[in-house]
Amino acid sequence: MPIYSHSRISAYESCPLKYRYRYIDKIRTGKETIEPFLGLRVHETLEKLYRDVKSGLVPSLPDLLSHLSTIWDRRWHSGVRIVRPGRTAEDYRRIGRACVETYYKKFVPFDQDRTIGLEHRILIHLDSAGDFKLQGYIDRLAVTPEGVIEIHDYKTSESLPTQTAIDSDRQLALYQMGVQDGELEVHRVRLVWHYLRHGETLTSEREPKVLADLRRRTLAQAHEIEGATDFPPRETRLCAWCEYLEICPVWKGRPPPTVSRGRI
Repeated sequence: MPIYSHSRISAYESCPLKYRYRYIDKIRTGKETIEPFLGLRVHETLEKLYRDVKSGLVPSLPDLLSHLSTIWDRRWHSGVRIVRPGRTAEDYRRIGRACVETYYKKFVPFDQDRTIGLEHRILIHLDSAGDFKLQGYIDRLAVTPEGVIEIHDYKTSESLPTQTAIDSDRQLALYQMGVQDGELEVHRVRLVWHYLRHGETLTSEREPKVLADLRRRTLAQAHEIEGATDFPPRETRLCAWCEYLEICPVWKGRPPPTVSRGRI
């Protein structure tokens, strides 16, 4: 039985054929779009920040931005695609620098809480038999002076969600289940999203009955995926960003989807 994840379930929800290509056929194209590339580099930079803080050293902002630039160049490859017309890699690099700078200035000297985990792995048993498992990696796990466990997640997306959307977000709620199923002594958990482009921090808390319902629904989704025999393509506006666009039957013989210039 495969170990599930939020991203694995999301792939099936967005396009069953994409799920098949990625998780069943295990097709690797060597391609990625620049938005997730940007997100990964910013995540790695903030991970370095808190690893230094844990060791008793607060890096300077210039040093942190230099680190971002170094790993950006080191990990850049020919398979990175820029979908939006008229945009360049430097445009996205500037966004990454702005995200790190905004976060740094907002939280320096980073003593609001104590970091207890970075890229912290959680494992959830969705059913009592232990057949269905789900794993995830928390960007930063922290404890406040009041003893509240906080699950922090960094977002580099352009859009800022509403509080209603945050309160129904699945990913961090699953992570909360993993933390509570683990070995930590947990009395209260706060979910924290950092929308870095906006300099905004959004929070949410979940009641036990909400988490119990989420566990049931997630298990039902896993059962549905395991029982699936057909994986049809699903055409959406996200097709332009799909790494499997060139082999997708929906787009065979058609020009690639167009994307408005829009904001980045």
